[in-house]
Amino acid sequence: GAAHGFLMDKGVFAQIDVDLPEASNTNAIGINDRGQIVGGFADPMGALHGFLLEDGVFTQIDFPGATETLFVGINDRGQIAGVFSDRDQIVGRLNNLNNAAGSHGFLLDDSAFTSIDFPGARGTVPFSINDGGRIVGSFIDDGGKAHGFLWDDGAFTKIDFPGATFTTGNGINKRGQIVGTFTDDCDVSHGYLLDDRDFTTIDHPAAALTTEALRIDKRGQIVGAFIDAEGMVQGFLATKE
Repeated sequence: GAAHGFLMDKGVFAQIDVDLPEASNTNAIGINDRGQIVGGFADPMGALHGFLLEDGVFTQIDFPGATETLFVGINDRGQIAGVFSDRDQIVGRLNNLNNAAGSHGFLLDDSAFTSIDFPGARGTVPFSINDGGRIVGSFIDDGGKAHGFLWDDGAFTKIDFPGATFTTGNGINKRGQIVGTFTDDCDVSHGYLLDDRDFTTIDHPAAALTTEALRIDKRGQIVGAFIDAEGMVQGFLATKE
């Protein structure tokens, strides 16, 4: 069946479907305080295109020359982070970094595109942007290992949870706090918070094998997902005590 996006506002759900010709499988991924929504949709051939939804109007936006484009986040300044491919499809790469080779990140700022590629990486996939224009995401190195990264006005910082075999950068807030996921040497995945160079592990009490920290807001509240003992995927909200 077709995929649809949604907006939940004060407990009320509104379905989001791109109303451009022949569009299908809408994926709404990012929203800012102005109510602008970004994401991606599929064309009849299954290729992804980015969209901006503003005041009820959809606008298709593609990275120049790309075969696929997907927006992953928008900040309150209207800057957009995303991922594009100039050869293969990027479908599923946000959830499977093993297939991220050939992906490139980008920043869209006032109609100007800037490519974001971690030096020497096989693939670079942004996940989140904050109001300062700082972007976090993940990249695959020459050996096929995943690392997180922070991009700040052209400068890269690699993010590796100490001792981890796999690290992603998933979310960043206005204060620069970063959340993500890492895998230990027993192949168990955990969430983490990176605050001023200090790492804190995040594990939901009911998690069996996996906890993922996906986004963090300006108050430090963290949302994510975990897999329980029955194998069900559940979401969570973590707040300060």
